[in-house]
Amino acid sequence: MHPAPRKLPTLRFLLLGGLLVAEIWALREWYTTDVLLDQPGALARLIRLARYNAPWGMAVVAAIGLLAGKGLRHELERLAPRVAPPRRLVAPVAAHFLAFGGFAWLTGRLLAEGTGEVDPFSFAAWLVLGAAVLLFWAWIAYPPGALWELARRNLGILAGGLVLGTAAVWLGRLLVAGDLWKPLARGTLWLAHALLSLVLPDVYYEPHEFVLGPEGFRVLLTRECSGYEGISLFVVFFAAFVSLSRARLRFPNVFLLLPLGIGFVWAVNGVRVALLILIGTFVSEELAMGGFHSYIGWLLFSVTALSSVALGTRLSFFSRDRRDEERRADDAPTVNPAAVFLGPLLAVVACVMVAGASSTTPERWYPLRVVAAACVLWVYRREYRALLARPSRAAFGIGALVYVLWTALHYLLPRGGGDPLADVRDLPLAVLMGWAAFRVAGSIVIAPVAEELAFRGFLQRRLIAADFEAVSQRRFTWISFLIPTLLFGALHASWIAGSAAGALYALAAYRRGRLADAVAAHGTTNVLLAVHAVVTRDWYLWL
Repeated sequence: MHPAPRKLPTLRFLLLGGLLVAEIWALREWYTTDVLLDQPGALARLIRLARYNAPWGMAVVAAIGLLAGKGLRHELERLAPRVAPPRRLVAPVAAHFLAFGGFAWLTGRLLAEGTGEVDPFSFAAWLVLGAAVLLFWAWIAYPPGALWELARRNLGILAGGLVLGTAAVWLGRLLVAGDLWKPLARGTLWLAHALLSLVLPDVYYEPHEFVLGPEGFRVLLTRECSGYEGISLFVVFFAAFVSLSRARLRFPNVFLLLPLGIGFVWAVNGVRVALLILIGTFVSEELAMGGFHSYIGWLLFSVTALSSVALGTRLSFFSRDRRDEERRADDAPTVNPAAVFLGPLLAVVACVMVAGASSTTPERWYPLRVVAAACVLWVYRREYRALLARPSRAAFGIGALVYVLWTALHYLLPRGGGDPLADVRDLPLAVLMGWAAFRVAGSIVIAPVAEELAFRGFLQRRLIAADFEAVSQRRFTWISFLIPTLLFGALHASWIAGSAAGALYALAAYRRGRLADAVAAHGTTNVLLAVHAVVTRDWYLWL
């Protein structure tokens, strides 16, 4: 029995948001981290990671908001009775301010050295205090039990937002890598100049040099400020929006939102550049080139992208009236079936993308994939018990057959060059052994479960019917067989071997209509490949 929904404590949320912003502002005023940007220490690396990936964090938060939609508000309203009086806030408020005080004091001590090299104990204590500040801040809003329930019920949305936001940032950085940004930058510069001319009498404007501004404060428009990153954010969000809401959209009307949204994002970027120059001219150069330049742009991009796709659900020209479907007859807690089947693989993909974007040695972060997927598997452990129980003996034989086929194709087909262990060979022996243990666990446990849940358990049945749980695992169509098989092959270094393996795992699931057989076959193959790789030291076969 759950309490009836009630209105959100909006004032408390606003105050909490203001508190967090004030604390961040205070830390920025008290301390400067510029001296550490070119230092080699662990603290300096973490600060660089946080500073240069702030747009990524904003994009992920915006993507979570897009995927959650009204559902997140309903979840918060359902949990609202738990924060109603007589709940006492003295303990979480006191804990938060104590943690923030300790974090601020320790930050000053660490930055005072100015080298980025700090002792491991102080660095670990600093990280723990920073995490405690955020946890106690969240505790003020909701008690721990409610926060855990909220995270558990929306794990798929959180993982999907991580993937979607990362994809948007990655696409933007890919687009600005060449010279594609220059025509767009000149257009942005033209718009900013037109706006500035309404306020300032004499503005230097050189579109070929990408320079704009009055005497005393001129800015150079770089590729990152051209607007491509904001446009990529909108395009990725729009694609996700159309995919998720296609049943309630009017086609082809909704496709008009694409050029309108792109134009709107471009215009917002021109306004941002004009505001930056005005702030630098009349208020503060430091403010303009600091917080405004670093964060306001991506904040505006995120808000603009969400606002643009939101038109698709607000205007009848783009969307059908589906109010009756949005009414909730019963607010009893339910588990999102898509999250059960896709959650583990999405967690792995998110870790792969984050590691690839933030590290030159992404394979070193392989243990994070294992931990992230294991957390999802543990959260939904009750749902997996029946799905993964009692595989047949034949399934292990199919897995052995795939091993033979995979090995044969491995030696017959050309393979890539380079060292597959280049990222980890220079690790200390103890660390390398730990990494290898995670690699084995990921290969023979996490990968078979996560991939079979997604490809055979979800996609193979979802291509037959939207209510995929009602579709028997034995139901066969050529489309539902070929598409998951080919996509599964695309995930592997050898597309041919991966597709052949995917086909046999699908047949294992079809045979008895049990997903457990596909998982057992996949796990058997990976065990045999791991043993073969260790014996022959042919790591290409396994990695």
